[in-house]
Amino acid sequence: MRLDGEGHSVVGLSGTSVRLLGPTGATSVISMTHLLAVAKFEAPRAGSSFSVAGLGLLDGVSAEARERALWWQVHVVEVETGVGSASATDGTNR
Repeated sequence: MRLDGEGHSVVGLSGTSVRLLGPTGATSVISMTHLLAVAKFEAPRAGSSFSVAGLGLLDGVSAEARERALWWQVHVVEVETGVGSASATDGTNR
C-alpha cells in the first residue's frame, strides 16, 4: 500500500492496530480506522519485484525449506494480484 507517498507492507495486526514496515525498514503502528481513511491501495504492476518482509523468521530452517518458502511466495503473490514473477517478459497480468 502507499502511505504518505511511500510503499509500506503490513507486518502485524493486533486488535485495531496495524504494524507497518516502511521502505527504510522502520516499523510504525497506526490505527486501522486511520489507515483505511488515508492509505492508497494499489495492485502491483507487472514486472514489479516482491520481497518477503521478515526473512529473519526463516533463519532457523534449512536452506531447502527457505528456498521452497520463497518459491511459494512468488506464486501466492501471483494468485492474489494476477501479477506473475518479475522475470515475466511480456508484462501481462493473468
